[in-house]
Amino acid sequence: MQIILNKLWKIIFGTSKLVDAAINFKVEKFIFVSTDKAVRPTNIMGSSKRLAELYIQSRNKEQTILFFQQ
Repeated sequence: MQIILNKLWKIIFGTSKLVDAAINFKVEKFIFVSTDKAVRPTNIMGSSKRLAELYIQSRNKEQTILFFQQ
């Protein structure tokens, strides 16, 4: 269980910290590499990637930075 929580922490909160730093430092582009498993998540990795994508999309509406998801 601890391993799963660590993976969730790294993907979700790590992504949010990177996005916030990109905004603070006014980077022009931010590229997030996701997975096809985020479309219809059936496991922890897909679910955490989907949550990270949703966070990026919500911040993208507020900022002038171009956020790309690959």
